[in-house]
Amino acid sequence: MTLTTGTRIGPYEILESIGAGGMGEVFRARDTRLHRDVAIKVMSALMAGTPESRDRFEREARAISQLNHPNICTLHDVGHQDGLSYLVLEYLEGETLAARVQRGAMPPGEAMPIAIAICEALDKAHRQGIIHRDLKPGNVMLVRQGAKVTAQTSRAASHVKLLDFGLAKIAAANAAPGPGGHTPAGTALGLSMPVTQTTPLTLQGTILGTFQYMAPEMLEGAEADARADIWAFGCVLYEMLTGKKTFDGRTQASLISAILATEPPPLATLQPLTPPSLEHTVKTCLEKDPDERFQSAHDLLLQLKWIASAGSQAGLPAPVAARRRLHSHGRMAAAVAAAIILTAAGVWSFAVPAGAPPMVLRAAVTLPTGVEFNIYTSGNLAISPDGLQIVYGGFTSETPMLFLRTASSGTSSPMPGTEGAVNPFFSPDGAWVAFNAAGKLRKVPVAGGAPVDITTGATPFGGVWLPDNGIVFAGVSGQGLMRVSADGGSAEPFTKWESGETAHRWPSLLPDGSVIYSAGTGGAWSNARIMVQPPGGGPRQALSVTGSAPRYVASGHLVYAQGGRMFAVPFDLKSHRVTGSAQPVIESVMMNDSDGRTAFAVSSAGLAVSVGTVEGLDRRRLVWVSLDGRVTPVPVPERAYEHPRISPDGRMVAVTIRESDPDVWVIDLARYTMTRLTTDAGEDESPVWTPDARRVTFASSREKGRVSVWKAADGSTPEEILFTSPGHQHLAGWTPDGQKLLSEEGVSTGWDLFVGDMKTKKNEPFMVNRFSKVGAQLSPDGRWVAYGSNESSRTEIYAHAFAGQGGRTQLSTAGGTEPRWAPDGRALYFRDGDRMMAVPVETGAALNPGTPRVLFEGSYTRMGWLQANYDVAPNGKAFLMVRGDAQRLPTSINVIANWFEELRAIRPAGQ
Repeated sequence: MTLTTGTRIGPYEILESIGAGGMGEVFRARDTRLHRDVAIKVMSALMAGTPESRDRFEREARAISQLNHPNICTLHDVGHQDGLSYLVLEYLEGETLAARVQRGAMPPGEAMPIAIAICEALDKAHRQGIIHRDLKPGNVMLVRQGAKVTAQTSRAASHVKLLDFGLAKIAAANAAPGPGGHTPAGTALGLSMPVTQTTPLTLQGTILGTFQYMAPEMLEGAEADARADIWAFGCVLYEMLTGKKTFDGRTQASLISAILATEPPPLATLQPLTPPSLEHTVKTCLEKDPDERFQSAHDLLLQLKWIASAGSQAGLPAPVAARRRLHSHGRMAAAVAAAIILTAAGVWSFAVPAGAPPMVLRAAVTLPTGVEFNIYTSGNLAISPDGLQIVYGGFTSETPMLFLRTASSGTSSPMPGTEGAVNPFFSPDGAWVAFNAAGKLRKVPVAGGAPVDITTGATPFGGVWLPDNGIVFAGVSGQGLMRVSADGGSAEPFTKWESGETAHRWPSLLPDGSVIYSAGTGGAWSNARIMVQPPGGGPRQALSVTGSAPRYVASGHLVYAQGGRMFAVPFDLKSHRVTGSAQPVIESVMMNDSDGRTAFAVSSAGLAVSVGTVEGLDRRRLVWVSLDGRVTPVPVPERAYEHPRISPDGRMVAVTIRESDPDVWVIDLARYTMTRLTTDAGEDESPVWTPDARRVTFASSREKGRVSVWKAADGSTPEEILFTSPGHQHLAGWTPDGQKLLSEEGVSTGWDLFVGDMKTKKNEPFMVNRFSKVGAQLSPDGRWVAYGSNESSRTEIYAHAFAGQGGRTQLSTAGGTEPRWAPDGRALYFRDGDRMMAVPVETGAALNPGTPRVLFEGSYTRMGWLQANYDVAPNGKAFLMVRGDAQRLPTSINVIANWFEELRAIRPAGQ
C-alpha cells in the first residue's frame, strides 16, 4: 500500500510526508472523526519483515501508551491495515533540539527550562518502569505554541516533547495487572509483544541507538538501567551549553574509545561563564561508573530546579542572585548601581563596584525574529520592580501574546496562555504578571503555569497591583477605575467620574498609597487631566500638567507621556503638587494618543525601558493585489489605514484611519477623493456597508458606552445609533436583507458573536462559549458565518450555520486568521502569516470545503488577529490590502540603566 496525499488509512487521511528513517516514514494526516491533525508513523515494508523491527515498533507503542505527561509525545491510536503497522501520535510543529543546537551554544537561561522539561519526562518514564535508551537532541521536539517562534525563544516546559520510545525497555513489573485488576495499557491496545525485562539492544549484530549518547555500560554489552538515560541526558545538556558533541571520533571505534576512556573538556573551557553548580551536575551525569552518577532522574531533577532557583548560592550569574537578594532585603536601588553589560545576545546584567559613581548607560534589546511590537495592536510593556524582568506584548503571524525577557537569559520567551493579551503589569514581588484579554483581567505566574481569571469587565487601559494584593484597573465605559482582590472576586468602584470626563486610565502607585491616573476629557490623551486619588476614598486632586501614563519615580519626579515624548516634572509627595517646570526626558516614545497607551516602563531600581516611535510607522498604503500577487497602488495619500471595506457596488471604500482619534473615512474609487465621515471625539472604527451601499455602519465609543452607528456614505444625513454593546465591539456585516447586523463583542467569556435585529432593536448573543470568535464575516447568501477561533492549540478558520440547517465546519488545516468570502460564495480566503490562502467551498445542505492552497505571499499589514485588514473586490479578481514598510516597525526595546541619575541631573527635585 502506497501512502500519498489523500490516501486513507483507517479514519486518517494522509496530507503529507514529514520525515523518514530506517524504521519507516512519518506522515501528517487528518483525523476525519475528530477534525485534528495527527502524525502517523508507518513501519516500512522492509523492516516489517524482521521480528526484531516489529518488536521495536510495538515496544514504542506499549511504552508511550503507559505515559501521560505534558513533556512526552502522546499516542492517540495504533493499528494495522493492508500489511502496514502504524502508530498515531500527536502532531507537533516546531524544531528538534538538534536543529536548535546546530545554531550554537545555548545560554543557561535558555537551556535550563528545556533541560528541566526533559528531566521531568524521564522521571515520569522511569517511575513507570520505562527506560528510553535513545535520548538525544534529535528525539526532543521544541514545539511552537500559538506563535511563529521556536523553543529557542520559549521558556515554558510545556513546549518540550520527548519523542521516539522505539528502543525503550519496559520493566517486567509493568506487565502485571495494576491496582484493582486493571490491564496494562499496552494489552488494551491489542499488542502481542510480551513485556520482558531484558529486551535486547541489538539487531542482526548491530548495536541499536546512537553511539554519541550511549553510556559506557551499554557499549560494553552490560544491562542498561535508568542511569544510562542519565548519562545520555548529561551528553545532551553538555551539547546544549557548548554547541559541541560531548564525545567525538572519526570512526565508530574511535568514538567508542573516547566514551570509554576519555573525559570531555570542562564546560568552563568552552563557556567561561558556566556556573560551577551546572558544571558539577553535568560531570556527575557523565561519570563512567553508573554508581557514581545521579541514581535517579528525580534526584537529577531536584538538582536542576535548585540550580535554576538558587542564584549565586548555586553559582549562577549575578543577575539571578541579585533578584533573590532584592526580593529578600529590598535593596533594589543599591543592587542596580553601576553599569549595564551587553553580550552579543543582548542580555543585560548589573555590576556593583564598591564606591563607583552611578553611570547612566543605554542599550537596546532586540526582539525575536518574526515578533513585532506595535502598541496600536499588541499593547505595551512592563518591567518588574527589581528591573530584572521585562514583559511586552508581541504580535506574531497568529495572535498577540506576551513575551518575557529576563536579565539572566539571552532570549525572549512566549508566555503560554497569554494569547490575545495586552497591557501587562507586574505584582509587587515580580512573581506574577496581570494582563487584559477579551474583557477579563487575568494573571499568570512568571515561573510558568496556567493563567488565572481575576475578574470580568476590564478594559485594556492599564492597571496597578497594590502592596495589599489589591488591583486597581480601568473599568468599562461609564465606570471610573475599579478595585478588586488579586485573588479574584467582584470589582468595586475606586474613582468617581466628573462631568466632561470620558474615561479613567493608566493608574500607578505613589509611595504614600495614593493612586495617580489620567482622566480623559475627549480628544487626544496628551491633554488628559492627571489626577491623584488618596487611599480610603478621600477627595481627588488634579495636577497642573496633562498627559497619559503618569508615574512617580524615586528621583522625586513625576513622569508622563505627551505627544510621543516622556516628560518629567518635580513633584512633592506631601502636598501632591508639581513644584517645577516639566522638561522632556525621552524624545521619542511610541504612544497611541487615541487611548493613551505608551510604550514606557520604569522599575523601582532605576531601569527604564521604552520603545521609540519610528518615523513613518503610521504611514501605510492601500494597494490592489491580484490573485497571483501582483501589486497596484491605490493613488491616495499614505495614512494610518485599517480594515478597508469595499462597497457592494465597488465604487467606494470605507476605512478606519487611526491618527489622534480613529475615524471612518470614505474613498471614492473613481475620483480618489477622501471624505471624513466621523468627526466626534470618540473612537469610530470597523466600518461595514449596508447591502444597498447607501450607508456605512461603524462601531463607536460614546458617553453611553460602545454603540453601533450608521450614517449616509456621503455624510448628508445625521448619524443614528442602532444598538448598544456589552463590551468593545467590531462589526462583521449585514445580512443580505439588511435586517440583522453581526458583530464581535469583547465580553467576559471572550470575543463572542452577537446579532442586532432591526425589527426588535435588540442586540443579542448568537454564539457564546469560552473560546474567542474573531474576524467574522457572513457569506454572500447569509447562510454561513466564517470566523477564526482559538479552541485548538492555534487559531483555525471555521464556518458555522447562520441561517437554516447546518453545523460547523473547519476550513483551514494548518492555522489561519482573517477570513473573507469570495463574492460568489464559492471560496473563502484567509491569511496564514504572510501567505494568502484560498479554500474552495461547496454549499448545499452542508458546507463542503476543499483543500486550502497558497495564492501568494507578501508582507501586508495586520492589525491584530481580530479583524481582516483587507477586503475582496466585488468582481473577485483582487484584494484591497494595506501595505506598510516593514523596516519602519520597531525592532528593539531601549534600555536605560540608572535613569534616575539622569533625571536628577536635568532638574533636581523641588527646584
